[in-house]
Amino acid sequence: MLNEIHVEGVIAARWRYGEAEFLRIAVYSDPGRGGRRGDGSGRDLPDYVTLRCEGLHALAAAGLREGDRVRAAGQLTSREYDIPLAAFLKKARGDGGILEALRGQAAQHGDEVAMPHVINEILVERLAALQRVEREETPARPGRERRRRSASSSSAPAEPAPPAPAAG
Repeated sequence: MLNEIHVEGVIAARWRYGEAEFLRIAVYSDPGRGGRRGDGSGRDLPDYVTLRCEGLHALAAAGLREGDRVRAAGQLTSREYDIPLAAFLKKARGDGGILEALRGQAAQHGDEVAMPHVINEILVERLAALQRVEREETPARPGRERRRRSASSSSAPAEPAPPAPAAG
């Protein structure tokens, strides 16, 4: 069976969980393709997808920032987990009185009440940064001068190390 995904988008959020880096990217439809959605002002609305980066891909993703445009290829995966009622209520919206009553129930019953949840994500096998957002340049810290000891005598004065090649 074929399970290969290719996607390009703009990083909307990023986080780390365990050894994996996660990127939530906004994906816009290609011009001329069906299924485009608008926000009423003529702008297309994105779809969002989560990229799970492990191993060397997690290391590469750690250097990316929100706003960077990336292209990824990988396979579609899913994970199942339970959302405890208390965790659900932290993000829930609605009538304040009802939410307060539910929070009281959650406090009384602890984590006994939970909702099963499934999430789909792309397990990244290839990742490329296509366009990086401008970042403020931070000045490099000055390096310490290293000195070598003379091989003939340990009490001899140290010689300065040769200058490092210029970065360019």
